[in-house]
Amino acid sequence: MRFPVLPLLLWFVCLGALGALDFHEIHGDLTFKPEYHRSFGFCREFAAAGESLIGDSVGLQGGLALGRTGEEFDLDIFLGASYLLPLPVNLRVRFLYIYNTIPAYTYQTNTLFPLLSFQGKWGGAEMGFAFRFTVFDSDPSSIFEPILGGRFFLNFPFIEKVKLSLGFGNFSAFNMGNLGAYFLFLESRVDINRLRSLEKLREKWRGVPLVSLISNLEFYQTGSIGFSAAFQGFAWQGGVRLSW
Repeated sequence: MRFPVLPLLLWFVCLGALGALDFHEIHGDLTFKPEYHRSFGFCREFAAAGESLIGDSVGLQGGLALGRTGEEFDLDIFLGASYLLPLPVNLRVRFLYIYNTIPAYTYQTNTLFPLLSFQGKWGGAEMGFAFRFTVFDSDPSSIFEPILGGRFFLNFPFIEKVKLSLGFGNFSAFNMGNLGAYFLFLESRVDINRLRSLEKLREKWRGVPLVSLISNLEFYQTGSIGFSAAFQGFAWQGGVRLSW
């Protein structure tokens, strides 16, 4: 299996270039994700991801995930950028690059994914066409797949100090699934710095970040009609978010 030098080099170059930019807001996530899959059994993943906002319009994202699919090591990388369009609604143009590999299976995929993202008070949607290129070590030519990607979700803003979203889709930051391979998800975030004692600490020391507990429950499914529908597995992702 060829070592993924180019994706890792691109990830580190982009990470180093961020130091020269003036950020308006920064978020960093550290998560652990145990998963049960009917084909691979027990899987797990450790991930670090971040997002930076430059002014009111430009956003930069990136992440690195290490884990095991069944008994085999896997590596996932993503890089992204977004631009908020000057419209009365919150509509962003986004672009994602996603890299996935399981070295024991001697393959790697590179996915380019331009999409539109709408965020509203009560929900939102993200849709676009992805272009995935899969390369096997035994064949130097790549397999090209165009994929329609989408995510649709509802927000529950009436719950104080908690962000709660419910939805379904066929892609996440680290993975792009085929059109029929979608998942249901329930995401939550609790800002623990909203406690009075911690707010006073942040007022005293400006460098203290806002700390949030994040959780995401996912149920995987393939197909949707009759005998074509099959339950694939479920996962829970939990961790912490730091915001400055």
